[in-house]
Amino acid sequence: SRSMGGAAQRKTFGSGEFFLRYPVLCPALVARLARAADALFVDGEDGAGRGEMHPELQPVLVLLAQLAPSIHVRDDHAHLDAFVPLVRRCLCYQNAMVRMMAARSLHPFVPVQAVPSFLVNELLGSLPGRYLPPSPRAFAHHNEVAGVIEAVRWLIKQNTIRDESWPDILASLAARGDWHVLCQCISARLDWVTDERLPPPIRLVLLRAVSDFLWAPS
Repeated sequence: SRSMGGAAQRKTFGSGEFFLRYPVLCPALVARLARAADALFVDGEDGAGRGEMHPELQPVLVLLAQLAPSIHVRDDHAHLDAFVPLVRRCLCYQNAMVRMMAARSLHPFVPVQAVPSFLVNELLGSLPGRYLPPSPRAFAHHNEVAGVIEAVRWLIKQNTIRDESWPDILASLAARGDWHVLCQCISARLDWVTDERLPPPIRLVLLRAVSDFLWAPS
């Protein structure tokens, strides 16, 4: 949908440009997002994510999801880094729609050239190890796993959907660069798809992440 940053294409502000034009919005939105993220968790337990959804959360995430990332890592955009840990906290919430909004709101704050390393080190690298059978659960917090994989899927989709992205991606794959490392990292988790202890939505999102990479651009 348009409000969720979906298929409707329109000209968007880059995150750096937007907050350069409206500088007072940056600290104001960070503060609102921090309050909203705190309200999501009971007794400050980030893994739980069962608190009440703050009324300011959805409008802030929807606004952030409309922005576009920069191409390069820039020192003058360092102040935008404050959004990343707050949005990542929202990836752990029990409500799937909030997790989806958070995944799309993370995209504007990850420069295009930093995407594969961010996915490997900050997202996939943050996932907990699975419990071994006969444990009835694969992870302590399935909501967190689902949110992180959804963010991985969305960032892959947004960075592979355009034809002009592929020369750099293919060059990186051929040189065993950062995109090659990302492929290896995802491949190492493909056996999750057959782990019946994982809820089907998590397994489906992982398959979609692979699909978005292998079959993009259409």
